[in-house]
Amino acid sequence: MANELTKGTGRRKTAVAHVRLIAGSGKWTINGIDVERYIPSESLRAYINQPFAMTDLVGKYAVLVSAKGGGIAGQAGAMRHALSRALCAMDASYREVLKKAR
Repeated sequence: MANELTKGTGRRKTAVAHVRLIAGSGKWTINGIDVERYIPSESLRAYINQPFAMTDLVGKYAVLVSAKGGGIAGQAGAMRHALSRALCAMDASYREVLKKAR
């Protein structure tokens, strides 16, 4: 994909998520499904957006996710981990901020 900025892989128990960041509107697409349909829980949606909130990047990137294994909560943890890794790959200075939220 030409406008792909970075990607990351995250794991949580048996769940694995691959995240691709694209310059855009902040829309999340998980396995081809809109985030509100895939993750109906508002608290889990806030959880996966924590890395964006901590780095003041909310709404600046579209996120494409491929997730498998585990349940929804485990996949959400894997997505959060993958997003953190993708952000650190983009700018290493984010690592210190994100590491505190472990």
